Amino acid sequence: MPAESPGVIGVTALGPTSALASYSNYGYGAADVAAPGGHGPETDSSQAILSTIPGWWASLNGTSMASPHAAGVAALIESRYGTPGADGDVEMKPDQVQAKLQGTATDIGARGYDEYFGYGRIDALRAIGG
Repeated sequence: MPAESPGVIGVTALGPTSALASYSNYGYGAADVAAPGGHGPETDSSQAILSTIPGWWASLNGTSMASPHAAGVAALIESRYGTPGADGDVEMKPDQVQAKLQGTATDIGARGYDEYFGYGRIDALRAIGG
């Protein structure tokens, strides 16, 4: 149950039309945001996410493909809104990153927070104020 642990952002996987993928995790308290994960119930398995594997590339599906999308947007948030620390690293409190990620997500599914999409589909452009 890592997604329900404090400080962890739970990411559900979406297919290309933003439908919840059949293999995705979900649930109240487990879903914070949603992100592309590959094929969904409306597509075939050829609609996958191109990813790296040791020494090669592969087209994969899953929440393991959705979570890097959310991590990438979180990194963009920190680089845009974080402040340089004494060591030169950009710093931002994790709860601030999470609030920005959730607050800039595009609401899909039931209005507001829901068990399938959390606060909605991540949106990199909205997250960095574009």
